[in-house]
Amino acid sequence: MMFQGKTLSFVGERPELDGYTADLLRWDLTARYRLLQGLSLFLNWNNISNEPDESFQQATHFPTSQEYYGWTMELGVGYSF
Repeated sequence: MMFQGKTLSFVGERPELDGYTADLLRWDLTARYRLLQGLSLFLNWNNISNEPDESFQQATHFPTSQEYYGWTMELGVGYSF
């Protein structure tokens, strides 16, 4: 799990025009299974919940931008010497 709280992204002419990024809570999963001595199977799944990255202004609390990056997954075989 990764959590990033509200952050100031730019300062406006007045405090109510300041820009912020919204809170972001993202879930990731990593799993590894040992097949044989030194050989393993792994899975990395990032941004499972596909939460948007949002920005807004202090005064309105209406989003000024919203981006979805989707999730990514890696499945592979690893070998350790």
